Amino acid sequence: MSRIDLLTAMKALGLSGAMALEDNLQAIEDLVEFHYDDAERLNSVRSEFEKFHHPWARSIVERIDGHLNNIRDFPIDEEDDPNFDMDPLLPSTEESPRLTAEQERLLNLIDYVEATERDKLKTVLDYQDHKAFRKTGAELQGFPGVALDVGRDDDPIWLRVDRLPRKAPPAPEDVELSVWLTYRDDPKSEPRLKSEISGAVLVEAGLIPAEDAPEHVSLEHFAEREMVELLFEYWLKNAWSNWVETETPRRETIALYNALFMLRQQLEGVSDIPLELTCGIGFATLFRDGKRLRYPLLTVSQEISLNELTHAIEVRPRMEADPGLELDALDKMGLGVLDQWRSATEKFLGELEEESLSPFAPETFAPPLRQAAALLDPDAVYLPDQDPAQPGIIPSIETQFRIGDAFAFFQRERRATQLMEDLRQFRALLEDGEETTELPKAVASLLVEPANAVSEEEYPEFRGISSIPGVTTSSGEGKDLFFPLPFNREQVEVVQRLEVRPGVVVQGPPGTGKTHTIANIISHYLALGKRVLVTSQKAPALRVLRDKLPEAVRPLAVSLLESDRDGLKQFQESVDIIGEKLQRLRRHELQDEIDDLDEQIDRLHRQLALIDTEVDKIGRAAISPITLDGDTYEPMRAARMVAASPELTAWMPDDLEVSSTCDPAFSDADIAELRTARKAVGDDLAYLNACLPDLERLPTVETLLNAHKDLSKAEQIRERISKGELPALREDRDDTVSRLRDLTAKLKSLSAEEQRVSGAPFAWTDELLLCLGQTGPDDRLTALESLREEALRLGAEYQYFLTRPVFVPEEALSDPKFLVAIEKE
Repeated sequence: MSRIDLLTAMKALGLSGAMALEDNLQAIEDLVEFHYDDAERLNSVRSEFEKFHHPWARSIVERIDGHLNNIRDFPIDEEDDPNFDMDPLLPSTEESPRLTAEQERLLNLIDYVEATERDKLKTVLDYQDHKAFRKTGAELQGFPGVALDVGRDDDPIWLRVDRLPRKAPPAPEDVELSVWLTYRDDPKSEPRLKSEISGAVLVEAGLIPAEDAPEHVSLEHFAEREMVELLFEYWLKNAWSNWVETETPRRETIALYNALFMLRQQLEGVSDIPLELTCGIGFATLFRDGKRLRYPLLTVSQEISLNELTHAIEVRPRMEADPGLELDALDKMGLGVLDQWRSATEKFLGELEEESLSPFAPETFAPPLRQAAALLDPDAVYLPDQDPAQPGIIPSIETQFRIGDAFAFFQRERRATQLMEDLRQFRALLEDGEETTELPKAVASLLVEPANAVSEEEYPEFRGISSIPGVTTSSGEGKDLFFPLPFNREQVEVVQRLEVRPGVVVQGPPGTGKTHTIANIISHYLALGKRVLVTSQKAPALRVLRDKLPEAVRPLAVSLLESDRDGLKQFQESVDIIGEKLQRLRRHELQDEIDDLDEQIDRLHRQLALIDTEVDKIGRAAISPITLDGDTYEPMRAARMVAASPELTAWMPDDLEVSSTCDPAFSDADIAELRTARKAVGDDLAYLNACLPDLERLPTVETLLNAHKDLSKAEQIRERISKGELPALREDRDDTVSRLRDLTAKLKSLSAEEQRVSGAPFAWTDELLLCLGQTGPDDRLTALESLREEALRLGAEYQYFLTRPVFVPEEALSDPKFLVAIEKE
């Protein structure tokens, strides 16, 4: 039968007898398994076999029915099926793709990584072997504050646990019972009566008199024992039982909340063993060869978050994580056709459009589970099809392979599921050879033959805000190094090596600045328009790195190791910020600004290069040996010599340099001549720097005497003022001096008037001066003051007639009539 078609084999058999049928049914069954996706051939075989009642024939018919159901649930396009219309018994005419040496090594490396990852984690056959958090869907129902399948379509919440407060147990109202009763704040603990209490307690409660109170009283000898026991029984059946009935489910919710809260801290913290919370869907059970299987076929990774408003614990599927297929446990149990079930299930899950895999939507998980029952074992059953009235139950472990639709949340060690899937796809990509697979340079460098000689690499030069000799340029030329934080030689070398190599390995113990270096490198490559992926086992390291980034770069850094929702929220904020900036961009104005900034950067780099050169020059001078009078001194030694004898250098105020300009310009003979001149000058040397006045400009002796007299008189006046003999001047006014000058001028004017009046040729002037010197009123002065206006008028007329003289004959002054006429006028 090596080259015969399935239908031809059936006709050749003739099906004339049971013996002939049994001899060939094994081969036919194998062919049925191979043509599992050929509906036409399966229907033809079924039409022939359904006429026979042989048990093996009936088994083949049932197997065919299962394949036909799978074809309806998982249709396969003929164009996409590489094995369509291919006889498995005929040798393949296609040549396997010829792999290069590098690709062969990569496949070997993939094998090594897969084996290493498998060795890290043992295959768990029973989910209950995960000893940490574990709850089935049935165990989560019926508790207050616990809700399943809540939220919206865009934010599904599979489990929500409210934060419920503890309610204290009821205290007994009767005093007799309260003093004897003992209980704990635990519904599972049983209250009891104390066998003995202190007599002081009974006295304080007023149950016995203080005079007769013993030191201790036992319940057995207590007079009101029966009353206490009746009260205890009544309180236990009523108040306590009611509290236990309502508080027990609340305490279960509280315990569930605390367990999820602790698990959330473990997931977010740094741990040597990575953990995850997953939801298993479709539990399969089987007992075979001494091994017990009880494990879900499908898993969905979960994330735990704390509601900021209600503080409720919310468990939701990770949006960016694909559902997992738990094949390791099935493979360990010896179940076959796993690759076929995996391919069909991945295709089915990938084609779900309206909703993703969910334990609350049977249409998303039932078809893969049915197909698993049909493909993995001939006796397997999918329990919901047999008993739809009992959904959500994990099947019991029996010798029959059984699959249920139950789900459970459980904590386990994180498995490298995504890594293994990526490795499998890499392997398929290399082995199929449909397209020329060009390996990335970083990967190819691990697969090529080692070089026989050290390569001469020329690293590009960079310029930055700091200058490092031998790494950055000293002239301000070269590529820009966009490091916002201070940097050293090693950080620049990382970027230099990345310019000429596909990858660089940098390692160091904690506290050596790796986060600082990564922040600089991220900023540098983002400024160049490149993308940077930073991976970490835990999110705290990424948060610290994000805080290191400059404020302008921080919105572009999105952490996807935290909650998927938070990561997507950060991503959306980054997109919004970038989109908003792009909308406001004006290309021409921006290009002009870029050109101006480039010019400024070039100018600043040139200035930095000059400053760095000067600093380097100063630094070299500080460490270079100096030569004085033929002797060489180290700078440190010279500094110690100066510090040890400061008196030898304190008298020298000049800033000296180690150069020919500061060489002494005198000889020993000059020093000897200077010593002789010093002796000749003697004490007059004190006037060496004094400023002597010009003799011609010195005052005369008379002037000095007058100044001496004035100073002496001023000192006498100060003494008289201090004794109170003279009034002191008001020196607190700014115009005191000017007022004194005005007063001096007025006194001088009055003195001149007094001398003029006293020197007039009139007898009455002396008497007038005496009257003016008196302090009291005088009638004569009053009369004279009344004539002031008339005198002023006559004086004005006198001045008028001075310019117009009147000539009167001398005899007219003696004529009475003339005088009478003048008086009338």
